[in-house]
Amino acid sequence: MRFAMRSMLDRVGDRLQRRIDELGDLDGLPGPRIRRFAVELLSELLPLDDSRRAEVTVLVDFSTAARTDPTLDGLAHETAVATRALVRRILTRLGSAGGLRPGLCVETETERLTSLLDGLAFTAVLRPEVLDAPTCATVLRAHLDDLGPTDG
Repeated sequence: MRFAMRSMLDRVGDRLQRRIDELGDLDGLPGPRIRRFAVELLSELLPLDDSRRAEVTVLVDFSTAARTDPTLDGLAHETAVATRALVRRILTRLGSAGGLRPGLCVETETERLTSLLDGLAFTAVLRPEVLDAPTCATVLRAHLDDLGPTDG
């Protein structure tokens, strides 16, 4: 199970890094466009298609198993820390490029956004009839838009 989880994490990490590299410099772009890029990146962590659904399902199953299997706990902890680091990096980059409201606490927003992603992923995997992929994407987009400057 550790091998499957490590392989999935490496695959997702590589995909996210490619997407980040493709974005290049965000400076000078309008806030809504910058936030759209953030939505695209963070959508990689949600079960929005068959491939990502399989990945998020593995993550949910692994995280549940790690609660009772100490041999999995280290990797589960690493995953939680890495997700927060990714979210923090995206929010920091958004803020530097003018895509966030001035004065937001990046640490607080990191926890809020990570919790939102975790909740969306968990519910969409376990209860897709309650929370579908389009709704996940809409909620993520609305949250990031709410973090943006009021003037655009």
